[in-house]
Amino acid sequence: MSTVIEKLKASRIDWQESKESEFVFHTDFLNHLVRLRLNDFPDESLCTLIFDGVETDLEEFPECWSLPRHRNQP
Repeated sequence: MSTVIEKLKASRIDWQESKESEFVFHTDFLNHLVRLRLNDFPDESLCTLIFDGVETDLEEFPECWSLPRHRNQP
């Protein structure tokens, strides 16, 4: 699993908004639905990847990833 997470972190990902929450995003990676949850930083890790039900906390946001603009931002 860690190899897949490392590949994901090194890949260009354009995360899509989720209807679940304004703090949850999703993408398709290697034919798997991957979710990204933004956490209550700095009290928690910056974000959490959820891949095949396994949660992996990240302390840094990979530079090759992009999030859509926040719904309340121009």
